[in-house]
Amino acid sequence: LNFGRSFRQIGTNQNGHKIYGYVQDARKHHALNLLTQWLNLLLGYNLISHLFGSNIAFVSMLLFAVHPCGVQTVGWISGVNYLFSLLFALVSFNIPLYIDNLYISLPLVVVSTLFSCATVLHGMFNFSVFIMMGHYNEALVAGLVGLYMLATLGKWSVDFRTKAFEEQDMAKSTKFYWNKLIISVKTFWYYVKLVLFPKRLGLFHTWGYHFDEPLEHIDKEFWLGIVSLIVYFSIIFIAPFPVKFGLIWAFIYALIFSNIITANQIVAERYVFFSLFGLSIASAYILVNYPVFTAFLLGIYVMRVWVHLPT
Repeated sequence: LNFGRSFRQIGTNQNGHKIYGYVQDARKHHALNLLTQWLNLLLGYNLISHLFGSNIAFVSMLLFAVHPCGVQTVGWISGVNYLFSLLFALVSFNIPLYIDNLYISLPLVVVSTLFSCATVLHGMFNFSVFIMMGHYNEALVAGLVGLYMLATLGKWSVDFRTKAFEEQDMAKSTKFYWNKLIISVKTFWYYVKLVLFPKRLGLFHTWGYHFDEPLEHIDKEFWLGIVSLIVYFSIIFIAPFPVKFGLIWAFIYALIFSNIITANQIVAERYVFFSLFGLSIASAYILVNYPVFTAFLLGIYVMRVWVHLPT
């Protein structure tokens, strides 16, 4: 991630001696993020076109490209690992579309899944997309790679975060206990609101800013979370396959950030980056026949981005 760094003079000390250090080039990092997301949009369009047709693919990638939560991940330089994880996942999902020989396709799936998991661990759920696509051999090897990465990189990450959180008197958040289910339900509701109405982004969100006792209490947010879960899975049960595909994709990739074990921030926009891809497919299936409303929604998202991006 030290792309574009240069070693040069960064100042002088009190005696007038020159001080040297590494300086990053933010423009190159932004360019890398933009290029990666551009590839994601192309690979995503190609995948969805094969699965559900070019019209749904076009609308879904438009939604994914301009949603404020997705744009924030691209605009935030350190979000590049989320972009990389999706890139390698999409490479993996596109492989069986073109290569029928399992002796060639399976090793490629192993490598691409490995890189997807290594950049962000939720790549371990890539096997579920292969299952929905009907590619069960690829699902098996992707699942095995995901389990390996969970047992190695996942364990290391949790142990590392636990030690860091203990120093901040937040060790409790890294452990599972029954009240964590309350937090998980409320987290689901938070992301439902965030995706539909991306109002408070970045440091401006108020819920979940600190891990404190009220998060574990049953309140209005909890009951709204219960209702939203019932509605969500009811839609999955009755919806046509493209909507099922997108909603299952979104839910599965959000599981690792559901606060069953809190090893990062409690909530963050970049945590729904993968889920946005699936939600865009589900939404596109409905919106594709209403171009005026689609244009209006895209315009609202772009306006929200321009308001938030300077922050």
